[in-house]
Amino acid sequence: MRIHLACVGVMMFVSIVGATDLAIVRASVAPRFHEVTVEMSVLKPPIHTGADAGSEWIVEVDDENGKPIPGVTVNNVTIATTPAGIVTDNVILKLPESLSLAGWSAVIVTYKGGGSKTYRFLGTPAEPPKTIVGADSKDDADVYVNGMYSPRIKSPAQYSYDVAIGYGLPYFSQTHPERGRIGFSVTGAADARPNLDPDSYYAGAFWQAYPIRTPHGPLQGVVFQLDSGGELTRKKLGDIQSKTSSFLAPAPRLEFPLRVYPLPAHGVSGVFLTLRAIAGFDYGKNFQNVQQPDGSGMMARGLMGLDFLLTHKPKKPFLYSLSISSSWRGRYLLRKEIDTTSAYNPTKQDFDYTFDLTTKPRNHISSKLDWKWTEYFGLTVSHELGAMPPLFNYIDNSVTIGLTFSGSFAKDGIQRRQ
Repeated sequence: MRIHLACVGVMMFVSIVGATDLAIVRASVAPRFHEVTVEMSVLKPPIHTGADAGSEWIVEVDDENGKPIPGVTVNNVTIATTPAGIVTDNVILKLPESLSLAGWSAVIVTYKGGGSKTYRFLGTPAEPPKTIVGADSKDDADVYVNGMYSPRIKSPAQYSYDVAIGYGLPYFSQTHPERGRIGFSVTGAADARPNLDPDSYYAGAFWQAYPIRTPHGPLQGVVFQLDSGGELTRKKLGDIQSKTSSFLAPAPRLEFPLRVYPLPAHGVSGVFLTLRAIAGFDYGKNFQNVQQPDGSGMMARGLMGLDFLLTHKPKKPFLYSLSISSSWRGRYLLRKEIDTTSAYNPTKQDFDYTFDLTTKPRNHISSKLDWKWTEYFGLTVSHELGAMPPLFNYIDNSVTIGLTFSGSFAKDGIQRRQ
């Protein structure tokens, strides 16, 4: 009996010592970054890294129905480091950018590089899959509703709304990701001068593809998008009922999403900094405007843009996230389009408007501070400067504050046209 107890003690001791051996503690999927994070049992895990090391890992990601998502392969293996450069126990497995991983229900990670040992781990989401998840800002929201109030500053107080919806049809992205995806985008904005007639509407369809799907440093790939739709304005401006409508032919643009902090090799943290550069070309036809009831004909614009987003996510009550975002769009007209300016007339308690047809460049900057109380709802303070199509009504430093709902579809979210 004593010998038997001694043997048991030795086995327990060996087991305890062996607990420090290499093992997979947990694994999770980051759908937006197309990564699987694997936490190992030791710091600086003795594994191979780089693109060639992907063959040592097998990853299966199941969709919301428990079926494996096809095309899951490991393109690159890195060990995450802290901002100070200290190597951690987190291994980052980079997956193809073309995969739609949102709504995943399980991930099975197998590591075959342990010599005679094979390590396997089953991971599941911390929360049940959602149809709609919270979005950090308007720029990355598929469903955005904002009701705003602008205080009286050299003009009457304003009440306005800003609505944007976009959706990518799921069939193409799930069954044939190499073909890109199609979808639709709708935006609308209005204010209370003198009523809630729409300032502008855009409704159209898009096709989106990914000529570069793998990351190169902070560059997360390249997105190619074709937009086609209508730009419409019906608005009473002073004494004039303006009607402006244009059709946008399939207009190409390229987007370059950049993950600045944390870098992909550094894993994830509570603070995110991203940039998105845009270059494109708009062309189509103007059917009517204030100056020419029959329209000005063909239109052509060069398009440049840059989106900035800095987000901190404590996920605490009444402080789910705090985001600062800014979007710039520059349109460089090759043909004349309507140009609208306004000046407040205190004697009339209204605005005086002037209209012209010019080719001068049109720039627009929109900056927002989003204080999200919950995942979906919060308070937004906005600043706007410049002019947007189709009316190109120049706005001179407008500040608004309002309540906001913003969310993204967990599957097939898109970047709406802006």
